[in-house]
Amino acid sequence: MKREKSLGIGVEIPVYPDDLTVEYINLKLASMGCPTVDQSEGDKFHEIADGFLRHHRQRERLLSNYLCPADWRIQEWLNEYLYPCLLYTSPSPRD
Repeated sequence: MKREKSLGIGVEIPVYPDDLTVEYINLKLASMGCPTVDQSEGDKFHEIADGFLRHHRQRERLLSNYLCPADWRIQEWLNEYLYPCLLYTSPSPRD
């Protein structure tokens, strides 16, 4: 019986996910900017998490083109080296 249970044979699978799973899915959806499933009992959690998610999205937007100094120098060298060949014409992310 233990082997069958570990394989999922004869185990009842809930039709609807539990509240924790729904909250996790809602958090992932909200972090991507997608609409979430409304739950009346989870409103306080969404109020608290909303500020963190807005801050996270703003930080991601501001840092989307950021390169650390070493990467920026490598990218600049590649731009200068490969530009005469017309193989690579990428603008610098800091321009």
